[in-house]
Amino acid sequence: MTAQRQAWLLGTETAAWIPGLARRLEERGLHVEIVGADQISAWRAAGHLPTVRSLPHILFIDGPTAAERDAELLVLFDRAGPWRGPPRIVVVDDEERAFVDRCHALGVANVVLIAAPASLEGQYALETTARYWAQTSLLPNADYFVAEPSA
Repeated sequence: MTAQRQAWLLGTETAAWIPGLARRLEERGLHVEIVGADQISAWRAAGHLPTVRSLPHILFIDGPTAAERDAELLVLFDRAGPWRGPPRIVVVDDEERAFVDRCHALGVANVVLIAAPASLEGQYALETTARYWAQTSLLPNADYFVAEPSA
């Protein structure tokens, strides 16, 4: 049996796109985890990402969260072996070319420009992107992450 497809939405609780996208993805059968600013700050302070038995199939990251302290969160994802697997999508509300280039250099699959993320058009664009990546990403199985004790 395969695990339910899951998406993690990373960002500040005030990111306008998070509640709408979470609701729409759950309606489509994805399990959604919202990772708030406090948890992200803890990862940054510790200098590593959590150990998990299975990775989410897609990560959406709020642009300001990704940009904070020179993309430190994206660097953590880029350096953590298993965490390179899930597609990382950064959601921005303006196109700053240098930031977009930096995101791609750090392994981000897409940078989605949404001028009005809370609008119906913005939510549809985010949902379409999420469905594409959630349906097409293939990740290692749990044995890759947790070594089973030898008998």
